[in-house]
Amino acid sequence: MDMSASGGAEQLFQSLSHVYRGFLRGTCPRLMGGDVVKVIMSGVCGREHGKASWEISCSSMTLLEKITSGVLLHKLPADVSAGWEEILKALLEETDLMSQLVQQLHAEDQLVSHLAAKTVSRCVLYLLKKSGMWSPVWQKTCIQVFSSCPPGPAVDACLWSLIEVFKRLLTGPSQETVRNLVAVFDGSIMVLCSKLLPEEKRERTLDIFTFTKSWTTTFCLFLDLLEALTMSSISCEAEVCLRSQRIALIHSSALLTVISYCSEVFIRKKILLFLKKVLLQKVGDDWFPRDGMSFRLRYKSLSSDMSLLTRHVLQAVTAGCLQRIQTEPAASFGGAQHILVDEGPKPDGVMLRALSLVLLKSIELQLQAEVDGTTDVCGHLHSLWGFLRRSYASQVEVTHLCCWISLLFGDQDDDLMEAASSFLSIFLISRYIHAFDAKWFHYLHYRCLLFRVDL
Repeated sequence: MDMSASGGAEQLFQSLSHVYRGFLRGTCPRLMGGDVVKVIMSGVCGREHGKASWEISCSSMTLLEKITSGVLLHKLPADVSAGWEEILKALLEETDLMSQLVQQLHAEDQLVSHLAAKTVSRCVLYLLKKSGMWSPVWQKTCIQVFSSCPPGPAVDACLWSLIEVFKRLLTGPSQETVRNLVAVFDGSIMVLCSKLLPEEKRERTLDIFTFTKSWTTTFCLFLDLLEALTMSSISCEAEVCLRSQRIALIHSSALLTVISYCSEVFIRKKILLFLKKVLLQKVGDDWFPRDGMSFRLRYKSLSSDMSLLTRHVLQAVTAGCLQRIQTEPAASFGGAQHILVDEGPKPDGVMLRALSLVLLKSIELQLQAEVDGTTDVCGHLHSLWGFLRRSYASQVEVTHLCCWISLLFGDQDDDLMEAASSFLSIFLISRYIHAFDAKWFHYLHYRCLLFRVDL
């Protein structure tokens, strides 16, 4: 078949389809004068195809992403993979493919920009594997977008591609590459952070933020980037971490402010789940097993950073942030709300468990760090019990305040063990500090540690 890029959109689309079918069959078309390279490049550029430009651009980027993934993940037979590698080498070394792809990151069509982000990230990973270098064009574009563009599709596409590269590198052996990549993007990530998070000393600055759809999408991706950066501070085992790797800890006050004032329930829940992972030392667990890795002794300022996070959590509770958080009804499988005939809708247990663990773990860590016992444990627990009572309204009756723990975590084994561990630690430290102060037994009692999971 003649795979020339000339002859109009229809012939180009047929040529792309022919190459794609060959890839799916596990074969590699012969390089006839570089026709395969020309076809893919013409499709990625998509300049002179009129109404078919969108379909051809998406098809060519999908094909390129599939080819790169197949080669990277060793999904192809060795002889076939060698042929596709020749094509990739020609595309990346002899053409301006990366320049054309990064231009698509700015596309207004979100599908096009997302496909471009997927394809760019695969190409960057391929270059790193083959040469140990990432694309300068990709680096420059992402830095410029983070530094100068408002939240929107271009920022989202660059964030997605950077997150994907980080995640793949963190699962591999080359942690030196991760450190170098963080160093390159550190400054621009901090600029982006200043755009998305309110000023630390002015809690009300979030009032001026407009929670548009574009801001929400960008912020969610930014949280995913923070998880990757936090994970990089663990896996790289560097004594000193860059500021972007510590955003989750040193800018935790701003994250808590977003929880208090953001009207988007999904944003509040995502932040709480992220902070829960940080406090429980489980960042990155959704991506890959860590084989026992933990935060301990990973970098010099970690202890003070974690202490700062826990102080910010407790200060936010003291300032009344729980009064501003509204819980939504839980959604059952399929998205339909589960309504009980007599009791009304159940609250969102995922969010309540995350919030409770964030507070309990913060109390525990703060008690362990301080020497004078000044943490108002009773006040913080009272705020938590009051928040849970308000969230459940009149649906449940508890015989003792600590029964909220078994009510929340009874069917969640991992979270139940974390809550029980924190609660036991709080009880033991508080009993030691406050001896037989009677008020403590209103909030904490050793019998409360024998949770009844059938409540």
